Amino acid sequence: MSSGDEPGKMDAVPIRLRRRRPRLRRDLEQQLAAVEPSRDRRVEYRPCVVTLNDGSRQDGVYLCEAGTWFDYWGVDLEDDRGKRLVPIQQVEAIEASASYSQCLYEAASEAT
Repeated sequence: MSSGDEPGKMDAVPIRLRRRRPRLRRDLEQQLAAVEPSRDRRVEYRPCVVTLNDGSRQDGVYLCEAGTWFDYWGVDLEDDRGKRLVPIQQVEAIEASASYSQCLYEAASEAT
């Protein structure tokens, strides 16, 4: 499309570049591997409870690989207004979310 002010000039198309992310610590990789993933096409989501370095715990956190997320959705979490990001540097421990598992069990029970 050309700009209305300057005939023949093309409007700029924003280029989205992936942010660099820190690697997951080995102990957190092992903890995350124990969490059963759910899948939506190419993205694996792992519903977790995370313990942060301030000692607080957050349930309902979905951990997924940032590059795959960006490739699929075309946006980083910091730029997605509908999401909140928990920086992995703040995570001290990862475990499966029991409340998420219970919701799945209840939904499956109702369906039968």
